[in-house]
Amino acid sequence: MIGSKTYDVNSILEKIDQANVKYIRLIIIDIHGSPKSLIIKKEDFEDALTYGVGFDGSSIPGYSQIENSDLIAIPDPSTLTLAHWEYSKTAIALCNVYTPEYKPFPGDPRAVL
Repeated sequence: MIGSKTYDVNSILEKIDQANVKYIRLIIIDIHGSPKSLIIKKEDFEDALTYGVGFDGSSIPGYSQIENSDLIAIPDPSTLTLAHWEYSKTAIALCNVYTPEYKPFPGDPRAVL
């Protein structure tokens, strides 16, 4: 996994299974502090933790121009929580944003902080 901390992916997936989670809402914060989200199925969460989820950075205010807009969101397992207010047993996780080369994206407010 990318980042300085190592997490046991199997134990994270086991907790999600025990909570009967069906979807994970991946949260990306824009430069105004507003959350933007991607929703993935539980079955795709292992790949998201390991490789991230690609998204178009030009769709997020202040992130990228259309010419170099490919970015990767990787969930931060320490922020994973059940969203009891969501429909269908959804969990949420904040994401760190990386370039396609898996370098920290300099426009990610979480990286800047």
